[in-house]
Amino acid sequence: MNIATEINREQLAEVAAESIAKINPNAPNGKRWINAIAKAIIEIENNPFMSFDAASHSLLMLSDTSGKIYTANGTCQCKAFMQGFPCRHRAACRLIMRLLETAR
Repeated sequence: MNIATEINREQLAEVAAESIAKINPNAPNGKRWINAIAKAIIEIENNPFMSFDAASHSLLMLSDTSGKIYTANGTCQCKAFMQGFPCRHRAACRLIMRLLETAR
């Protein structure tokens, strides 16, 4: 699935808004998750180097900031994840999974 060309931006905005509404900003990492979702939206809409595998629920993504390729599926290899923080890669993966669920 080529994410940037196949997503419905209106549905993405709805899924992201629903996801953000469920987050308590005062909870541990709450604000970080909101930030990760905001960055994930930009990635999903603009990054042509993303591929989602529905069978494995994995997102393969080239990061424009590090130049590395990350695989997100609940875990990630990025610095934020390794430090125990939410990352845009996992947020993007989850948003895409939610988009696919709502499309059914």
